[in-house]
Amino acid sequence: MLTISKNKFFFLSFLLMTIFAIPTAFSAPGDILFSDDFQDGTLAAWTTPAATAAFAGVDNLTSSTGEGGAGLSMFTFGTDVTVTSPAINAAVGGARVDAWVRKGDDGFSEDPEGAEDLEFEYWSSAGTWELIQAFDATNLADGAVTLVSFQLPADGLHGFLQLRFHQLAGSGDRGAAPGWD
Repeated sequence: MLTISKNKFFFLSFLLMTIFAIPTAFSAPGDILFSDDFQDGTLAAWTTPAATAAFAGVDNLTSSTGEGGAGLSMFTFGTDVTVTSPAINAAVGGARVDAWVRKGDDGFSEDPEGAEDLEFEYWSSAGTWELIQAFDATNLADGAVTLVSFQLPADGLHGFLQLRFHQLAGSGDRGAAPGWD
């Protein structure tokens, strides 16, 4: 779920983010390799650089506006910030990443503008961050919901796959509500 909140920051929240295995000799169709719905209320398994750790977290300020009713969501706001998943063993024949993302709207958060974009990325076997999907703060409609379903290419199918959310900029202020959801 991707939502943007007051004071021009993004609130990134997943009611469910899942990586499904595609049939192989070592996994069955639909096996879940990784899933996080953030209902434990923390980013304990995820990492954020210490200098920007205060610009990411989990709360319920806008998640109830999304799919699945009231719940908790991961968010980012205020600055150039990254939130990175733990390493995931995706050394399988194929896998798909699914996520629900929502852009904010003034009715429940704040619409981002300018360079306050968000990128969803994966760590490749070549040691580089590769784009899954970019969310443009200027051209994506306020309140828009995006269902991400991404078939990992061969360079994403390895034992140390990571997923990362990267908010490219922000206004520096969270205010009363989060940003990308």
